[in-house]
Amino acid sequence: KRKHVTLTLNQKLEIIKMLEREHYHESINIGSSTTYDIKKQKDRLRVFVAKIFVAKHTEVRQSLIRPKMAQLDVALFKWFSAKHSEVKPITGPVLIEKAKRFHSEMNISESCVFRGWWRNFKYWHGICKLGISGEQKSADHVATEEYSTVFEQLVEEHGLSASQIVCRTLLWLLVVKGLLMASKANVSGTHKLKLFVVGKCKKPRAFKIRMSLPVIYEAQGNAWMMAEILKDCFFNYFVPVVKENFRKGGVYWRIVKAVLLLDNCEAHPPASELVSGNIFATYLPENVTSLIQPMDQGMIQNFKCFYRGSFVRKLVNSDSSVSEVQFDFNLKDSVYVAALAWKDVKRATVRKCWRKLWPSIMFCDDSSYEEEFCGFHVRCKRIGDIQEMIENVPEKNAIAKLTENEIEQCLDMDKDEPVVESLSDAAIIESVIKPQKPQEEEEEVTERAKYTWREATDFISKSVEFAESCSQYNAAEVMNLRGIKVIQNNKKSQSSKQADLR
Repeated sequence: KRKHVTLTLNQKLEIIKMLEREHYHESINIGSSTTYDIKKQKDRLRVFVAKIFVAKHTEVRQSLIRPKMAQLDVALFKWFSAKHSEVKPITGPVLIEKAKRFHSEMNISESCVFRGWWRNFKYWHGICKLGISGEQKSADHVATEEYSTVFEQLVEEHGLSASQIVCRTLLWLLVVKGLLMASKANVSGTHKLKLFVVGKCKKPRAFKIRMSLPVIYEAQGNAWMMAEILKDCFFNYFVPVVKENFRKGGVYWRIVKAVLLLDNCEAHPPASELVSGNIFATYLPENVTSLIQPMDQGMIQNFKCFYRGSFVRKLVNSDSSVSEVQFDFNLKDSVYVAALAWKDVKRATVRKCWRKLWPSIMFCDDSSYEEEFCGFHVRCKRIGDIQEMIENVPEKNAIAKLTENEIEQCLDMDKDEPVVESLSDAAIIESVIKPQKPQEEEEEVTERAKYTWREATDFISKSVEFAESCSQYNAAEVMNLRGIKVIQNNKKSQSSKQADLR
C-alpha cells in the first residue's frame, strides 16, 4: 500500500508545471487519481495562491479550504489589502473591530468568536506579522539608491541589454468616461508595445471590429487594473510580442532573457506568477516608485501632452460647441488619438527616463545631446503650441478664453486619479455581495453615418485635391495622401471581388 503523502500548495504548483511541460517524474510518490485532481484544480490553485499575502506561506499550507463566512473573509481581506498597499499600520485589534463592523453591516446571521476567527484569518491569507505602531511611509531616498545598485546587479546577472528590459506603468485618462491605459517600452526606446487599455464596457459599440484596433482592449466593471487582467496581458500579449521582437532581430528567443519592470501595487500578482520561460517580471520596492519609476520621469507627461494637444486641436478646428465635440468624442476616437500620441513619444525621451534607475545606460548611448534635450521639453513646447492654436480661435468659442494656468491644469487633471480599486467600507460590502461585471454594451452611443465605398473614395479624392492646391501641405504630405487613395482603391477592388464570389 502506498504511503499517504500530503502535498503543500507549492508542491502542487510544481506538479502542475511539470504536467504542462510534460516533464512529470515518477519519483513523486502520488497516485494517478491525486495527479488528476491536482490538474483539475490548477486554475483554482493559481487564483488562490495569487491572493496569498506572503508567498512563502504556500510552502506550509496544504489545502484550499475556505472559511465558513466566506463573504466576511473576502470583504475584510479587500480592506486589509487596500490599507497595506497605502503602507498604513494595521494592528490585530483594529482588524478585529473592522471584522465586527462588517459582520454587522452585512447582516450575517452566523455567530462568530472573533479572536479565534482572526487567528484563522491570518493563517488563510498567510499574514505573518502586523506592525503595532508606525506612520505611513513616504518616498525613501536611501531605498532608491540601494535599489539602483540591486537593479544593475540583476542586469549583470542575467546578461540583459537595453532592448531586453521593458517598463510598464498605468495612467488614467478622463477625456472619455473613465479609461485606464498601460504603456510599455524597452530601455533603448526601439520597441514601444501597443497601449493596453482597460474600459468599463466589454463590447463597446464603437468597436465594431476589435481586431483592427491600435491598442489591446480589456474590460473591468470600474476600469481598474486587476491581477487577473495583468496576468492575461502578460501571457497572451507581452510574452508573444517580445518573442516576435527577438525573432525579427534575428535572435533565438529561447536563449535570450527579458524582464518586465512593474511598480509595486495591490493590483499586481506575485512576481512568481509572471514567468514564461526566460521572460519574467520584477517589482520596484515600495516607496521608491515616485523617485525612480522610469515612466514617471517625463514619458507619461509627454504622452499626455500629445494626447490632450490632439483633443484641443479637434476643439479648435471644429465649428461645433465644446460640449458637442465632447459628446461626439467616443471611446474609439480616444484610443486612436492615444495610439498616435504614444507613437509621437520620441525614442530619446524613453531612453532618458532611465537615467535615475540605471545611470550607466546613459553613457552607452550614441545619440546627440540635442536630441535628448528636445525630448524632455515636449511639455513646454506643447503648451506653447496649444496657446498658439487658441490665439487663432474666434472669441465666441469658449476655448479662446483658456489661460496658460488652465492649460497646465488640463494637462494634469488626472494626475492623482487612482488606477486600482480604492473603495469605502460600503463599496467593499457591495462589491462582495453584488460583484460588478463589465457592461456587455455601452448604454449611450451616438450612431455614426454609414458611407458606401464610392462615397468614401470621393472624400479621399477631394482631400488629395485640396492638399495639392493648398500651400500648407508639402510634397511628402501630398504623397502620403495619395498613398491612402491607392490603398482605398485596392480595398474597394478586393471588396468587389469578395462580393462576386458570394
